[in-house]
Amino acid sequence: MNEDKVKEMAKLLLSGAIMLAEQCPVCGAPLFRLKDNTIKCPSCGYTKTEKKEIKPKNTIGTEKEILAKKLELLLQSLEKSQDVNEIRTILEAIRIIHELIKET
Repeated sequence: MNEDKVKEMAKLLLSGAIMLAEQCPVCGAPLFRLKDNTIKCPSCGYTKTEKKEIKPKNTIGTEKEILAKKLELLLQSLEKSQDVNEIRTILEAIRIIHELIKET
């Protein structure tokens, strides 16, 4: 591969493109995914556009998962704690998390 092709690859990487594990079907050089999701070969100029499917996030499930993890951590802290003020703070946080879980 000549120096100009290597410089073009470096330029793509510096611009935020990602080198893929796929090879160009025309010339066999590595393909790059650009920020706009276009796939480009820096060697021969081959391009193709992939449409990225956007799936909506299930934020309610995610929120409950996060709250459940935090609750678990708080319960572990509560079990270890000997300080009355710390216990009181942890219990208050647990109460708030329980209320938030009920709301979602």
